[in-house]
Amino acid sequence: MANLSHIDFTNLKYFRFLYLEAPKLQEFKIDELKGFTRNYTGWIYIFDGGSVESLDGLFKGPIATANEAQLPDITIQNIPNVKQLTLGWKSILSAHISGQLKYRYWSPPPNVTLIIGGPDSETVYINELETRKGIIGIERGSKTTNLSIGSFKSMNDMITDLRLPFDQVSNVSIRGDRMTSLELPKEAEQWNNVSISIALVRKLRFESSVNAEGRQTWYWPMSSFYILGNVSTNFLHGKIIAGEISDDEKLAAAMAKCSAVISILGPDIKNPKIDPGLYPKLYSLHVLPAMRTHGIKRIFVMGTVSIKHQDDIWTIFQPMVLVFMKRFASAIYQNMTGLADLFQNTAEDLDWTIFRIAQIPGESDEINWKIDSESGEVFVGNVGQTVWTSSIKRAALARWLVDAYKSGSSDWVHKMPAVSRRS
Repeated sequence: MANLSHIDFTNLKYFRFLYLEAPKLQEFKIDELKGFTRNYTGWIYIFDGGSVESLDGLFKGPIATANEAQLPDITIQNIPNVKQLTLGWKSILSAHISGQLKYRYWSPPPNVTLIIGGPDSETVYINELETRKGIIGIERGSKTTNLSIGSFKSMNDMITDLRLPFDQVSNVSIRGDRMTSLELPKEAEQWNNVSISIALVRKLRFESSVNAEGRQTWYWPMSSFYILGNVSTNFLHGKIIAGEISDDEKLAAAMAKCSAVISILGPDIKNPKIDPGLYPKLYSLHVLPAMRTHGIKRIFVMGTVSIKHQDDIWTIFQPMVLVFMKRFASAIYQNMTGLADLFQNTAEDLDWTIFRIAQIPGESDEINWKIDSESGEVFVGNVGQTVWTSSIKRAALARWLVDAYKSGSSDWVHKMPAVSRRS
């Protein structure tokens, strides 16, 4: 189709699939696609739309597949002259959309606004939505009352302002060097168990949940967050609750909307004269009761390799740690072993994991945190195994904790794995 310049599908209503790669295409006519040939799932791949200015006839209709187990696919990679793209299909397996394969600085930049929901689409579901270069915004159709996304990815280094108009979404991943603002709508408060990852957005500053005009632009989901960027304490106002663990009122406020607890509570090696039972008491008298009150089952608890486990394999490192702790930091050692006893004997009703660590080096600045979180594999198992090491970077540990919770795996429930960098 290298020299194809005009396509007239005016009366075409159904087909099995469409593959289009026509760099010289100037005109594409179709009134409205009604569906796909019977017994076929259907897909549309557009790898080059030439200078066509509209593709709405393909996508705006409320197409519903006859087989909900086999949803259609959409891939669009190069539509530099399209200003608005409407997706009105009722159910889509995946939609990967890029206005331009590669931005050319000597030509006008693509600026496609993606509208999800056609003029007759009340409900739209997209299992996987990914936008890349040239998509400058996402809106919902005016007639669309239910817009649900499984996984959303914005891997777009050209977008500056992004608003997510979804009623429900399960996974959000955002990258973009030029992005300066990000909005989560009121509906975000109902995004239960969503995972949100925001990274490499150096110009995006999370300073307030309202904009300069006083309009609220950020509503907090009940979910886990991973934000690698410029976050101010004012932005997190009301989400960071300062107080002692023994303050039951503030602890209850902090846990009220949580689905899990990740605890890095632990004694300071520079303060060896603490109460030998301080941390077991904090957990037994405050943390665990608060979890039970609010129906929270999952907890990750920080421990150290001074907690021995019957499956550990002998290594010179662990005995050295034990000798040092017992002799020079006995109170800290008793706190660690007390934690293990507490959870093993009194927390059978909770899904606890005590992750045992040794050394956790690492810096907290953005560049080093990103490097550390992505460098090397994490080992989870027993002390002394062949690939176990005595350290793990802080960022890598944080990444493992988030991933371990998000996975929902029960592999380490009621267990005390050693967590380290894999050798």
